[in-house]
Parts: sequence; structure tokens; C-alpha cells
Amino acid sequence: MPGGDSITTTDTYSAAAEDESKEANVFRNTQAGFEALNLSPELMKALYEEMKFVRPNKFQSKILPMILTPPYKNLIALAPTCSGKTTCFLLGILSRVDPTLPSPQALCICPSIELAVQVFVRCFYIKSTPLFYY
Repeated sequence: MPGGDSITTTDTYSAAAEDESKEANVFRNTQAGFEALNLSPELMKALYEEMKFVRPNKFQSKILPMILTPPYKNLIALAPTCSGKTTCFLLGILSRVDPTLPSPQALCICPSIELAVQVFVRCFYIKSTPLFYY
């Protein structure tokens, strides 16, 4: 492949298709929490204490392992409003940030003010962790 050795693939996920598919994943037990994802203690604290999550919902159970497990791929996830998409992609971003490096490591560009506000509000819950500075 000219200009590089790797090929980036894109997986597509639809919440409607999830109900039809009964594939096994990291969250086989419906009571499983975020522990199976090996997130940092700071992100775990943000999820359980700041954001008051009890466990991942069905959408997050399917998407988070895809986002957080190497090899990392591009992902297009289609799901209804309030399904946890913002939390999923923020966990993907913040799980790769090294809090010991005092420089910008991630950039989130939103196509609308409404989405930018939604992302900011979700990040606000994570602000007590050393991973997020604004």
C-alpha cells in the first residue's frame, strides 16, 4: 500500500441489529461492570462515583470492548439518543491519555454547538480525574 504499511478498517454497529445478534462478548453476565475493560482507577472512579453508572448498558457492552481493545479500528456506531455513545467515545479517548505528559494528547471536534455542549457536560463529570483539563 503506497505511503504506509497498515490498512484501517471500519466496523459498523447498529443498536437495532444488536437485538438480532446474540454474539458472546466481554459482558456475558448482565451484572458485569466496567472492571472487565481494564480502565484506569481514575476513569473507574469517574464512572461509578461521578457519573453514577452501575454497569454498562447493552450498547456500551457491545461497543466499549471494540473501542478499548487493540488493534484499534475506526468505528461507526448508530444508536438512539441517550444510548451512551458520548461516554463510549470519551472513554476511548481518555483511556489513551497519559496524565504524566503535560501536553495536549487528544482533540475532540464536534460538528454542532449542541454536540459540543453534550461532550463538555459529559467531560465535566470526569473533571476530577487528572486526565481532564479544560
